[in-house]
Amino acid sequence: MMKNASRAPRNLQAASLSLRAGGAAVAIAVDTRPKVVRAKKGKGSYDRRRASRRLDD
Repeated sequence: MMKNASRAPRNLQAASLSLRAGGAAVAIAVDTRPKVVRAKKGKGSYDRRRASRRLDD
């Protein structure tokens, strides 16, 4: 069974790491930063997991 080549891969970063850009000597840069930037202040800044980690220290 062949995969459909027109479909986008689920993990683009993993796919781009497996690709070769030119030859073996060419460096491949992949941006591993999160696509969603969390708010530092305001409503979107509260994270229950991060708050509980702070209390554990």
